[in-house]
Amino acid sequence: MELNKLPKKARSYWLAKNLIAVVIMFVVAIIASFVLYNNGIVSIIWWILPAASIIAVFAILYPFLKYKFFAYSFDKERIVINRGVIFRHYISVPVLQIQDLHLIEGPVMMIFGLKGLIISTAGSNFLLPCLDGEEAKEILKRLETYLKNRIEEKHEEVC
Repeated sequence: MELNKLPKKARSYWLAKNLIAVVIMFVVAIIASFVLYNNGIVSIIWWILPAASIIAVFAILYPFLKYKFFAYSFDKERIVINRGVIFRHYISVPVLQIQDLHLIEGPVMMIFGLKGLIISTAGSNFLLPCLDGEEAKEILKRLETYLKNRIEEKHEEVC
């Protein structure tokens, strides 16, 4: 089974999302520095902005690593997801265990034309993030068809 990569827009989406978080973090850090300085607490100020800068560097690098290590594939029997930067995860979900399929799309995802697919089983939820909109709908339809066919096959075996 050949693993698929996410579209390159996924990397841009994660980067944009992290940059929004970094801007908010810097605004909060600057406000906190002014409040602490005005209250006479000077020693902590020297830690806030450098710490925020280090976090910002990781926030900018992480989307590139996340994109590099994420891959997925699916067929009639199972869905395979490889993910993780520091801790790698290999996930194999049997199609027969799927209970729900959900398409998700947030405001920033809409800007990039991306959708996420949540695959729910009895024990857990699995996410295929940042798929192209049409690709996500196609995957959803194919998984629904596979699931329906597998259930019919199992039903015929029992009868």
